[in-house]
Amino acid sequence: MKPLSSFSRRNFLRTLAVTGLASGSAFAAPASNLQPFNEIHDLVIVGSGFAGLSAAYAALKAGVKDILLLDKMEAFGGNSCLCGGLMSVPLNPKQQKQGIKDSVDLIVADMTKAGRGFNHPDLAKKFAENAVNICPMLDECGVQLMDKVIRLGGHSAPRTMVPKAASGGGIVVPIHNWLKKNGVQFRNRSQVIDLLMQDGKVTGVLINCDYNWKDGTSKKEQRIGSRGGVVIATGGWGQDKDFIKTTMPVYSLLECTSQPGATAEMLKALLKSGCLPSMLDMYQLGPWASPDEKGAGPGSFFADYAFAEGMAVNPKTGRRFMNELADRRTRADTELNVLSESTPDKINYPVVFCGEKTTEHAEGFQAAYRDKTVFRYETLADLAKAYDIPLKALQQ
Repeated sequence: MKPLSSFSRRNFLRTLAVTGLASGSAFAAPASNLQPFNEIHDLVIVGSGFAGLSAAYAALKAGVKDILLLDKMEAFGGNSCLCGGLMSVPLNPKQQKQGIKDSVDLIVADMTKAGRGFNHPDLAKKFAENAVNICPMLDECGVQLMDKVIRLGGHSAPRTMVPKAASGGGIVVPIHNWLKKNGVQFRNRSQVIDLLMQDGKVTGVLINCDYNWKDGTSKKEQRIGSRGGVVIATGGWGQDKDFIKTTMPVYSLLECTSQPGATAEMLKALLKSGCLPSMLDMYQLGPWASPDEKGAGPGSFFADYAFAEGMAVNPKTGRRFMNELADRRTRADTELNVLSESTPDKINYPVVFCGEKTTEHAEGFQAAYRDKTVFRYETLADLAKAYDIPLKALQQ
């Protein structure tokens, strides 16, 4: 990926054309794909989270004028609105201002370790080298960031920027508003159900208009053409239990913190068009979820601070069972081991706790405490009693 300033409109459209070819099937397009379009745009983007918004911004900067961004849900932003908005960017200005030492090679090493070596080395390096290029976009679109840089689990240096709103909405909303102001068309309740192809190229999308995700109904179908290709930025399918069962059945038993629209119909359309998937059986497991909280809320956000400055214990033993600063996968796997010690009448949830000092600066604490997804205890004895933890082991 080149810096945004080095893109030209021709190069951007050429890249999209290659994407369309790569997505194409070796088989002839169905006759229905030769029907006329209801409307045609220079660029169609599917998905309105971080990836879709970034694609729209890059296209605008490359000189593309007529951009349509589709989202099937009632609200824009997808999972990006719900997440904590934490952005781990090596060599970012705030990091450099504080004299924090970091490098491209260091974050690539962290990513490779966390990814168990399954990473695509070239893509990891491209990300590490170019991630800092999002900073001008954030500034231009009015995204407000905190002055601090924090260190998350699995990272060898503090490199994570935090939006002032302490949520992904603090990033998505300003960029969304800036794009609308600059002419990007946003259309919600538009469910893409198929890619339209001709001569091995993606030429548009078939959508359900006025889609209602609650009951799966819609008013009509519409064919939308794209002169410059289609960007697919629809994220994951964590809420699609049926699809998960086909790739990793045991994970279909887990709760998911994604928004309800995180389902697999767009992925199925890509597979149908001839796309070759990569690692569909590999999922991110979040170690910070709370059984007292539905989805990913302030309790999950606060948990990152509790891990970094506190400790996690197995309630059955009262002892630490992991490195709290390990990567997500390592922590999640050890937590599943603790959960496996559950009995039919009691789930053995791992417990993570920290000192009150942490609550004075941790985003998410006040809301989590208010919502009763984080609890306060005066003493270790009170904590042990609340979760039936052996006190002596916990004191040690």
